[in-house]
Amino acid sequence: MAEMDWNFDDPQDERRAERALKEDRRKGFVETSEFEVEPDRKRESTLSFSRMQTDWRGEDRDSISMIRSQANHYVRQRYREAFQLLWDIYVKIREVEHEIDPQTGEVTILKEPTGEPKWKRDQFGNIVEHWDRMTLREREEYILRISLFLVECQQRAAADWGEAMMAKAYWEENFVLGFRGAKGTNDHRTNEGKYSAREARYFALFRAWVSRKADALVKSMERLDQRLKDTNF
Repeated sequence: MAEMDWNFDDPQDERRAERALKEDRRKGFVETSEFEVEPDRKRESTLSFSRMQTDWRGEDRDSISMIRSQANHYVRQRYREAFQLLWDIYVKIREVEHEIDPQTGEVTILKEPTGEPKWKRDQFGNIVEHWDRMTLREREEYILRISLFLVECQQRAAADWGEAMMAKAYWEENFVLGFRGAKGTNDHRTNEGKYSAREARYFALFRAWVSRKADALVKSMERLDQRLKDTNF
C-alpha cells in the first residue's frame, strides 16, 4: 500500500513507548535514570463546537475514500458468492428506478454513485420490496445457498480477523523498533517510532477494515437466512 502522510495521535503510543522502555531496562540496554519523566504538559482548553471538525479535510478525505474503495473491492471479490446471492434476491423482490425517453421510448436504468442500481423507495425512504414474488421453492433454494455460504465464509472471516491481528502486531513491532533505534527524549523517540511504523500502521487499519466488513457481511447473511425461514408466502 502506498505511503500516506497522516498524523493521527494514537493514545496507545505512549503505552507502547513505556513498554519498550521497560523491556530495554529489564535487559540492561538503558539505565533507569537516563530518561527523565517530563512534567504533564496537558493544558486545559475550551472546545468551541461552532468550529468543531465534522468531516475529513482535503487530502485526508481522498485517502479515506481510497482505503474504503480498496476494502470494498477486496471484500466483494473475496465474498463474491454472497453478493451474487444478494443480487439474485434483490432483482426478484425489488424494483429499479428508471427513466423513459418520451421521444424514443428507450428505458434508462438509474444508478447510484457506486454503480449499483437505484432501487425504488417509498415516501419514507425505505426500499420497496415484494417478498410475495418469491415462491416456496425459490425460498428453499436461497436458504440452502446461504447455508452453504456460511459454512465456508465464516472460516474466511475468521482468517481475515487473524490477518488483522497479525497486521496489528506487525505495526506495533515496527513502532518498537523505531523507538529503540532513536535517541533523545521520550517524545522524540515516540515520534520516530510512529514514523518508522507509518506504513505498517495503515496496512493494519486496512486489514481491520476488511475484517470488520467481512464479519458484518456474515452476520447480515445469517439474519437474511432467518428472515427467509420466518417469512410466510
